[in-house]
Amino acid sequence: MQGVLVTVADIMVSTDFAPTELHSNVGPTFEFYDFTMEKASKLHQLIGLCEDAMVYFPQLGGDNSVYWLLKKMPDV
Repeated sequence: MQGVLVTVADIMVSTDFAPTELHSNVGPTFEFYDFTMEKASKLHQLIGLCEDAMVYFPQLGGDNSVYWLLKKMPDV
């Protein structure tokens, strides 16, 4: 999980949100994310969120990536 969090945090803080404003980098909100009680497990929902984010942040995918690590994690 550490490999996932470090990479996501690095991508977030190095991404410009509003390049014309001071302190314009993206950052984590540290809000609680309530996973739904669908048939999909929490892991599969997390993988789906990563797939959605890869449209905007392609560096989340590929070999030894966040997506790759999530696919290797055990389902809980």
